[in-house]
Amino acid sequence: MTEHRTTRICKSYDQIADEYVRRIFHELDAKPLDQELVNRFARQLRGRGEVCDMGCGPGHVAQYLKNLGANVFGLDISPAMLEQARRLNPDILFREGDMLALDLPDSKLAGIVAFYAIVNTPKELLSDIFRQMFRCYKLAVCSCSHFISGTKSPITRSCGSARLIWTFSISSQRTSGVC
Repeated sequence: MTEHRTTRICKSYDQIADEYVRRIFHELDAKPLDQELVNRFARQLRGRGEVCDMGCGPGHVAQYLKNLGANVFGLDISPAMLEQARRLNPDILFREGDMLALDLPDSKLAGIVAFYAIVNTPKELLSDIFRQMFRCYKLAVCSCSHFISGTKSPITRSCGSARLIWTFSISSQRTSGVC
C-alpha cells in the first residue's frame, strides 16, 4: 500500500515538474518569514556537516541554503523534479530518494530541511517519515508544513526526542510544534 502511494506521488510530481518550476522556483523571494526560518536554520548548522533538502523539488531551498554557506544536497522522489533541480542548480548534488525509506546512515546529517515537502503525505505515513528524519540527522530539522486538523501537530505526536523541530504554517491554525 505504501509503495503504491509513493508511486502515485512520484508520477504526479513528474507530470507537473515544468509548471511547478514556473510557479515555485522563486517563491522564497517574496516570503520573508520563510527566508528568516531558513536563515536561522543555516546559522545553527554552519560548519557542522551536511544538510539534506528533503523533498527538494526544483532545488530552490537547497540553492538558498548553499548561498548561505551550507553544505547541502537535495533529495526527491521525482526524477522529473530532480532533472529540473540539476538544470537550475548545477553546482548542487541532487539524489533520488524516498522519505519513507531514506538510504542514509544513522546520524549522518547535521540537519534536514523539508519545506512543504510533506503537505500531500497521507496522515498515516507521517510518523514513518518523521522516524526516518530522526534516524538520519544529529542537530536540527526545519520543516515548513501545513497541518489543520487536531489539537497537536503530527510532529509532536510522532517523535519522542528532545531535538528541535520547527514547523511553520502561514495559513493554518497550527503555527508551531516542538519536540
